[in-house]
Amino acid sequence: MLTKIRILLKEHPKIEQFCRYVLIGMSLVVIELVLFVSLSFVLKGMLNWSMPDEETANTTAIAIANFMAIAAGAAMGFWLNGKFTFRKASCLGRSVLLYILLFLFNNVFSTLTIGFLMSSFGLAEFVAKICTMPCIVLWNFVLYRKVIFV
Repeated sequence: MLTKIRILLKEHPKIEQFCRYVLIGMSLVVIELVLFVSLSFVLKGMLNWSMPDEETANTTAIAIANFMAIAAGAAMGFWLNGKFTFRKASCLGRSVLLYILLFLFNNVFSTLTIGFLMSSFGLAEFVAKICTMPCIVLWNFVLYRKVIFV
């Protein structure tokens, strides 16, 4: 069975590449979520203690935690995807710049969407964070493959 899968993947390099992307992505999702939840918890405690308005403190804590978690995931993702998934970048400086721009866009999208889902639908921040991830995963693969790691 494993031999058939290996042969299939070798015959279809795009599928093999997508499988590597998904495996790396799944590990990054776990790391990002653990960081997000941990940092949210710690920062809420710190900011609720130092800010008079609890809602502002919580919103600020979630935005900071989201930024830090995405930044850590993005740094690891650039290295892992560049080395193992896409295995090329004709111009490293260009790839880094485009990756940073995509990181900033993903961060703004994620933070605004988390806030919207929490306020409009009453979702917990963890659930709202998970809801943003499929969109980011899909467009990142296309942009990595077609724009960033070329």
